Amino acid sequence: MKLKLISALAMACAAPLAYAEAMPIAGVSGYVTSESVDAGGSEPDGTGFGVKGWVGITGGLFLAGEYQSVELEESGAKVDLDQWRLGAGYWLPVNEYFSVYGLVEAINAEISGGGESLDGDGMGFHIGGMLQATPQYGVYLSLGQVDIEDSDGLEFQIGNEFMITRQVGGFVELRLWNAQDGDLSDLRAGLSYYFEG
Repeated sequence: MKLKLISALAMACAAPLAYAEAMPIAGVSGYVTSESVDAGGSEPDGTGFGVKGWVGITGGLFLAGEYQSVELEESGAKVDLDQWRLGAGYWLPVNEYFSVYGLVEAINAEISGGGESLDGDGMGFHIGGMLQATPQYGVYLSLGQVDIEDSDGLEFQIGNEFMITRQVGGFVELRLWNAQDGDLSDLRAGLSYYFEG
């Protein structure tokens, strides 16, 4: 696997967080991910982990951050892909069942392997919505555009969240990023903890 074939795909874009219509003051999530890449004949895949969180500022304004690390492998060659995101957004309840949000993020991604390392910085711009089907269950989706160095592409995410207790929830989500020279997909599952005011 040639490192340069997936260097652009290291720039996975921001994944906005989705929550119930009545937002708590903050939340933190931990998850595992299964990631695959399709980049012009190179198709590495692997597993990893991530943490993400947010904190409300005032009204519907919030800050969000995320770190994800994945080890990709193809034909015995291994590559580490690390991503950092930090952004701000606005959450707007439309009614008691449906909310929309926007998120702008700064992104840093680094891919390393075989004694080489590539690093890139950029921005992500996202809009999304969440349907709270019941007080314990919600589905969400988002569409975003990410520009990292000379790479850009659309990201689509769809997921669902189910509350286990009042403050603990589980989630499963699929994130797809279509870059100029390949596709990256993450299937993620994890747990969230929400802090109440």
